[in-house]
Amino acid sequence: MSTSDWVVDLRGVNPESRGIASYGRNLCNGLAELPSESGCQGFVANGSLSRWNELKLPRVVPISRGLRLLPDLFVNRLVGGSYVGVIHDLIPLECMDLDWRSRKHRWLGGWSRWMRRRAAHAKALICVSRATASSVQTFWPELTNKITVIQEGIPRPTKNLEQPVGISEPGFLLLVSRRDPHKNLPNAIEAWEKIEAPPLVIVSPNDPRYPEVPEAVANSKKGDRITILESVNESELQWLYENAALLLLPSLCEGFGLPAFEAARSGCPVVASPCGAIPEIFRGNFVEIDPKTVSSISSGITQQLEERMVLSACEIPTIHHHAVQVQKLMDEQLNAHA
Repeated sequence: MSTSDWVVDLRGVNPESRGIASYGRNLCNGLAELPSESGCQGFVANGSLSRWNELKLPRVVPISRGLRLLPDLFVNRLVGGSYVGVIHDLIPLECMDLDWRSRKHRWLGGWSRWMRRRAAHAKALICVSRATASSVQTFWPELTNKITVIQEGIPRPTKNLEQPVGISEPGFLLLVSRRDPHKNLPNAIEAWEKIEAPPLVIVSPNDPRYPEVPEAVANSKKGDRITILESVNESELQWLYENAALLLLPSLCEGFGLPAFEAARSGCPVVASPCGAIPEIFRGNFVEIDPKTVSSISSGITQQLEERMVLSACEIPTIHHHAVQVQKLMDEQLNAHA
């Protein structure tokens, strides 16, 4: 392997996670669609190949020379060598007053210093949205010249649909989210409760650090019309997107806002906060809400149920488009440091 080669370095990434693992998986599969003479030689990862067996890129041995793409600067803690790093968000810094129970908040100072050093050492930085780029420029202004905004690619929806157990009828309101405070789920539940609306389905893994969500459901006067799914596979999630009346994304801040794009790719209308990449890509094709105001969320739900405003799938970044832009940046870095 020559010094002009580069690899996607997935070491440290949990293949079971939705966020970073999905990003790495989609990027690898998009790169695999590019001509064979492209510089990406494959991916490196910990553990058995079976954990990444759906990747179309070949698995290669770790390189001591050459350039690595790190799908997340924080997750991949390996030091040394040349790399381009991806920054998805700086939510621990943006929402430090909200997420005091998160693991990162417990050692926020150390996390911030580590990330800042890692970012400073990178040959270049990929930010997944202009919102994330703005955050980096605000908190770490010295890194501004390293930033390139490349929006995440969304894969084609799977055709193998599977109806989740416990969901009997289509036409529900859908929330797909973790339970961190910045995701704002209690406000969303309260807003839904105040209006005449279809049943609410919440896809959210259990997290004992944040009891507010089950408490909000337990205290709701319409709690019997709320279903919480703590775990779904990709086929079940796709069924939910295709059968929902709308997707609600009420976050106070986001780096990208993946569920909104997955939903729109499936033709599902979206009600969302103007955060992450949503305003950049959706433009006017979603109902915008003020996530801090319950009445605004309620009004947005009502409006979208009536209007069913949908973003055209052709406007959503594809994994191919994403891979082309990443390949271009990596070529630029290889040529600049040849």
